[in-house]
Amino acid sequence: MTAFAAQEGAGPGVVWSWDMRGVNAKGLDLRMRLPDRMGDLETALRARLSKALGRGNISLSLRVSRADDAVGSSVNAEALKAVIAAAAEVAQAAEAAGLALSQPKTTDFLSLPGVYDPRGGETTLPSTETLLADFEGLLAAFLEMRAAEGGELSAILSRQLTDISALIEAADVQAKARQDSAAERLRTQVTTLLETTDLDEA
Repeated sequence: MTAFAAQEGAGPGVVWSWDMRGVNAKGLDLRMRLPDRMGDLETALRARLSKALGRGNISLSLRVSRADDAVGSSVNAEALKAVIAAAAEVAQAAEAAGLALSQPKTTDFLSLPGVYDPRGGETTLPSTETLLADFEGLLAAFLEMRAAEGGELSAILSRQLTDISALIEAADVQAKARQDSAAERLRTQVTTLLETTDLDEA
């Protein structure tokens, strides 16, 4: 049976969304699209799905992103140190050449690639335990839709089987009626033949 379920969740500074789809199949085929560095989560999800689903082609995806209202920023200390050292070297070379350079501003350093990230650096992923707990709601919704569609298909097949049984019974009645009528016609024709023709009765 086909089924679909989607769900969203949120944690400190991060949001995520699940998408799960399935179609009927003889065996169980699980396909997952998860963020990198989440091997433990994939192993746990496969075990949970294998236990809950006997068969089907199942596609599961998880997207994790920073919340729009997340506050924070990060400075790459190593990159900043390298930039300051390079600026000092340039200042010394300029002074030796008799050139006067203005002092760099803080924003000059922060605007350089790799030094400052106003978004706070790399998104911190939720824990495996948090996502697994959230996943249970998604799985429950998926199983509910799958069961509902299975019930609808069962009702359709039951109606069709009932219709087929009724047609078979009607056909059987008509066949018996035709059989009796044919036998009576044959008797009448044989009797007429015997009465009008000089034939041996045998």
